[in-house]
Amino acid sequence: FFQAEDGIRDSWASRGLGDVYKRQDPSSLALNKYKESLVNLNRLTKMEEVAEEKRIAKEKKAEEKRIAEEKRIAEEKRIAEEKRIAKEKKAEEKRIADIRKEERSIKNYKNVLKILSQKLNDLGLDSVKVEADELISEVEANTSSDLIVLKGLTKNLREMNSSVDLKIKTEESKQRILSLKDYPGFRDLK
Repeated sequence: FFQAEDGIRDSWASRGLGDVYKRQDPSSLALNKYKESLVNLNRLTKMEEVAEEKRIAKEKKAEEKRIAEEKRIAEEKRIAEEKRIAKEKKAEEKRIADIRKEERSIKNYKNVLKILSQKLNDLGLDSVKVEADELISEVEANTSSDLIVLKGLTKNLREMNSSVDLKIKTEESKQRILSLKDYPGFRDLK
């Protein structure tokens, strides 16, 4: 017997490591190749598992990002809607305040016009009194809360008050002058 380089004893002389494998049983070679392919398959399966885990993690991350973006957009919409509602509420509050202000103005102008109407009656200015009374009736009959209508009524009352006040002052001035004619020395004042 000869001692081979690889430590295997054989009846004929060994020519190196390759000779050992050449003399192996074909079934053991097939078994080794099968084991080797299983190892390779295991490696491939492991690589596929890792790749699948990476793909799943990537999809999960993309889904989380999409959900976060949807939440951000929804939050922005909610905030914008709250701002719009607050703006509309503020505009409505201002409109109501403006209506109340016009209603107060109308009430004040109407009361002044009623007083002036009585003076017109006392002075005998019936045609102007009729106009004033018609405007008072129109204002009292108004049920509109439309700001434009109310501003129109306020304007009409203000103009009527100014006109009536001027006519009353003019008439009172005329009557004073006429009453002064009876006093001695009136002609000297001219």
